[in-house]
Amino acid sequence: ALSQPEFLEFARDWTGEAIRQLPDDSIIFAQRAEALLLSQETTAALPLWNRAVNGERPPRAVAAQILCATLTSQTIEGLCDQAEEAAVSRVFVDWYRCLVAAGARDAIVSLNSRVETLRPVLPSAAGILDGVNAETRKNTTAVADVS
Repeated sequence: ALSQPEFLEFARDWTGEAIRQLPDDSIIFAQRAEALLLSQETTAALPLWNRAVNGERPPRAVAAQILCATLTSQTIEGLCDQAEEAAVSRVFVDWYRCLVAAGARDAIVSLNSRVETLRPVLPSAAGILDGVNAETRKNTTAVADVS
């Protein structure tokens, strides 16, 4: 259900009930965090991603943690070290694509406006978002010129 935007509401409902039944199951809280993130409920998702990062620091969880922290205006400094930046940036861009696929317009607009906040922590991801923003401006200008 998490990979299909049309089932996102079901994923939210299912993971909400599952986490009530099994609050310590790491797979379930990661699925719950993903459902909340894709639903643009980043304030609720952030503590779950913080928990998922604890210990092993999987790039997918670190990227989601940074994304949620950015969207909720939390400090992201220190969330990613230089050694993991490239891997975390790649996954961050994957999350960005997932948000686009989920129709999370508000989150996308907010991320696009906060590239400078990301740049010190995820310079690779910020560079990609710069390209997305440039392409968006170019397309907007072309549409305006046609009008």
